[in-house]
Amino acid sequence: PGEVPKPLRPVLGRPMFQAAIDHLPATRGQVLVVRDDFADDIRAAAPEAVLVTLDHVTEGQAITCLHGADALDPDRPVLVSNCDHGLTWDPTAWNRLLEDEPDVVVWGIRGFPGADRTPNAFAYLAAEGGRATGMSCKMPLSERPRDDLLLLGTFWFKRPAIMAEAIRELVRRDRRVNGEFYLDCVVEPCRDAGLDVRVFAADGWLCWGTPDAVAEFDWWHRWFTGPGREDAR
Repeated sequence: PGEVPKPLRPVLGRPMFQAAIDHLPATRGQVLVVRDDFADDIRAAAPEAVLVTLDHVTEGQAITCLHGADALDPDRPVLVSNCDHGLTWDPTAWNRLLEDEPDVVVWGIRGFPGADRTPNAFAYLAAEGGRATGMSCKMPLSERPRDDLLLLGTFWFKRPAIMAEAIRELVRRDRRVNGEFYLDCVVEPCRDAGLDVRVFAADGWLCWGTPDAVAEFDWWHRWFTGPGREDAR
């Protein structure tokens, strides 16, 4: 049997992509962009979602998101996130931020220990007064990466067209990182276009990006929730 695709690996007793959605603000409707070789399994797990299937590897996460843009309601905000992390956050603070009617919101966090271990594995945000002033992909902003504002890969756009135009601008600029177009980099064209790009600080980040990260998360989850706690000692 082949390896289980990352979005379907079990986390908290559910496919990873569903565990990730469970940790996001509630939305009306879901659009999932998936590879067609495991689309049937995704459809069975989330029959209510709209699936956009791809038969090829794209030139990066941003391009993958662009493929899903046409399936979105053009008149509603869109929340975009990776399938491989969970977030803890303050709903009151989130709703208060949306009341200000920003154009774009980028989620971040400070104090993540992994930033010290592998600082060049992440993107970072520069911010002032709650607004994003810049970003750095795969390069810390300071000599203490844990103190930098880590960019998490979760974004909110007032309209899908804002996201789509920012991605197209990345392509026009050929703004690649390691040969790929990263959604993280949309901060730059959005800011350059004069949009109101806010930063929302999450309280916690649950990283499931690698098998080792999932194993570490499972270990700590068993420790804090009880079953297997004595064995963990």
